Amino acid sequence: MVEVQGLSAGEAVRIVAELASDLADTPSLDELLDRAVGLAVDIVPGCEQAGISLLQNRVVDSPSSVGPLAATCDKLQERLGEGPCITALLEADVIRIDDITLDPRWPRFAEAAAIEGVRSMLACRLATQRDKLGALNLYSTEPGAFNAESESMAVGYAAHVSLALSALDREANLRRALQSRELIGQAMGILMERHRITASQAFDVMVHASQRTNVKLRVIAEELVRTGSLPAA
Repeated sequence: MVEVQGLSAGEAVRIVAELASDLADTPSLDELLDRAVGLAVDIVPGCEQAGISLLQNRVVDSPSSVGPLAATCDKLQERLGEGPCITALLEADVIRIDDITLDPRWPRFAEAAAIEGVRSMLACRLATQRDKLGALNLYSTEPGAFNAESESMAVGYAAHVSLALSALDREANLRRALQSRELIGQAMGILMERHRITASQAFDVMVHASQRTNVKLRVIAEELVRTGSLPAA
């Protein structure tokens, strides 16, 4: 367990940066999210449990959490379509709730969350890809558990998580691009050998097939490599 409460602001920020830098070593999205919520519980004062929600193509998903209360409340917001994490995703950078039983903004969620035992919450937006938004959701069973120090720490940590998510996205996009390039090269080689044409001519044949069928070039190449034939119009 890492303890940051009581440290100076500079020391706390340094520890958060050092811990968050470890996120860059995670090889997959699932592992990154699991480590991110685990560290959030360690480093944000007042946080007992934590979860992450992602919004993509207008669908909210809660893929990772630490603690049953966080998992239940993340899924509850996902189902109801309301709550601090939804608001943080769509409207605000950070939402802090000192007592869920006294907050009127999300009545259905507040009632259900209070029954589950939630009293305080802190939700911070994660800046990820343009077509994907995220929120870091922090929970406590005590009222007033989060203060200005907690909020500052959570916002700074959320920024590091966002950077790690963006780096993972870029790596995945680069890997897909390299795979597509290799696949297109293989398909061009098939056409060149079969029809005794140049690389430029083979590429033109594939582009024409893509335009004719309204199918992406990568998919055209995949079909050609798999079956030996271009897709019919």
